[in-house]
Amino acid sequence: MAPSEVSWAELPDDFYLPPAVAGPNITARSPFLVPQTHLAGPGLFLAMATFMGLLVMLGVPLNTLTILCGARYRKLRSPLNYILVNLAGANLLVAGVGSTTATYSFAHMYFSLGPAACKAEGFTATLGATPLLFGWSRFIPEGLQCSCGPDWYTTNNKWNNESYVLFLFCFCFGLPLATIIFSYGRLLLTLRAVARQQEQSETTQRAEREVTRMVVTMVLGFLACWLPYASFALWVITHRGQPFSLALASLPAVFSKASTVYNPIIYVFMNKQFRACMLKLIFCGKSPFGEEDETSTASQSTQMSSTSSSQVAPA
Repeated sequence: MAPSEVSWAELPDDFYLPPAVAGPNITARSPFLVPQTHLAGPGLFLAMATFMGLLVMLGVPLNTLTILCGARYRKLRSPLNYILVNLAGANLLVAGVGSTTATYSFAHMYFSLGPAACKAEGFTATLGATPLLFGWSRFIPEGLQCSCGPDWYTTNNKWNNESYVLFLFCFCFGLPLATIIFSYGRLLLTLRAVARQQEQSETTQRAEREVTRMVVTMVLGFLACWLPYASFALWVITHRGQPFSLALASLPAVFSKASTVYNPIIYVFMNKQFRACMLKLIFCGKSPFGEEDETSTASQSTQMSSTSSSQVAPA
């Protein structure tokens, strides 16, 4: 039987390769057994490993410092700052498990840790997309077969992938994005109304500028990390049978993991109070830049409010 005629019942349960690259014996090219150099040259795998390694080297310390700051400084123990610490914990899980596993796999040019590790990496990278563990879609190697995620590729089978991808696109990308735009839009409108009433207050004007800059950066960061991933998944399920590059398919998954770095940069380093505490923690009690610990009431309240609806992301 030709590769294009193989039914889903005859395909492996733990990975998928398009017939054009799978060859007559798909098992012989399993991403858990052999380097996937038939998909791309070693240079591309090395570049991917380098990028993922940078995400680990930046994401792990940044999110660890965020958690340590929240634990050490009482002034940061407010309900809204707990959101930042909780987000940092999730980012640390993704960077420490998902990105680290992907770095190791790209360096070896295949997922040498096996199917069980693939499911674990996919689970942590998506922050508990739990339905996949119970048969709604499945975790398989994606793109260059060195990182794992939901199965975007196969159709008309027992895993019901199409409905799961549509569910993810609507409720884990579309709804969060709409919520972010609505919430921050309302926040900016409120700030501008207050700023117009207090035109003589430099503190209020500065707070408006800071929050506006933070909102724009956050939305652009969210789109940069998740729009390619969501768009690719939707394109695949709506263009069944059309060929696509597995090397190109790796890029959205890799960039989505960059959120573990941009999240602390946006939500912590653009938060003056948290930034000052982190600098003190790093430099043994004194900020080298002379930043004050205390911020004005208006600036602090607007920055803290801006974090209340932050990070509603798929993983």
